[in-house]
Amino acid sequence: AQRHFMGLVSEQSLYNLNARMVELEVLPVCAAYGLGVIPWSPLGGGLLGGVLQKEAAGRRASEQMQKSIDKHRPQIEA
Repeated sequence: AQRHFMGLVSEQSLYNLNARMVELEVLPVCAAYGLGVIPWSPLGGGLLGGVLQKEAAGRRASEQMQKSIDKHRPQIEA
């Protein structure tokens, strides 16, 4: 029975300057099969979007986000 499915057209993966593992296997496979790639969290949950200027506001003020900021501070400030 033919189902008339479109098949895969894109892949959504965690991809930003801090998370680039998809470059090893996912991106080459997507290119080989003609699939689009939709980056998930391209600004790293806010870490790459000016977080140091705004770290006391909104969700950036949470304890979990502060731990993440402290962990990645050398990369953020570079």
